[in-house]
Amino acid sequence: MINLSLASDTWVPKSSQLFNVSLIRGCSSSGEEVAKYEKAFARQFGSKYAVMVSSGSTANLLMAAAPFTPRHLNFERVTKS
Repeated sequence: MINLSLASDTWVPKSSQLFNVSLIRGCSSSGEEVAKYEKAFARQFGSKYAVMVSSGSTANLLMAAAPFTPRHLNFERVTKS
């Protein structure tokens, strides 16, 4: 049987540093670091695209809507101005 801890610290120093930088810049869900992470995540899993979202609930909504979204729509990446 595998022992899974449901209440443990999963932050490593590098995560904390990147989180603080994002907060200072005011772009925790968009910006240069997020774009780099999305590309690295997609590459890691052999996918053409990856999208970072704000929560698991948002991820579930996107997953549920994806099969019903027409592929011919040309969505442009939204960037912070």
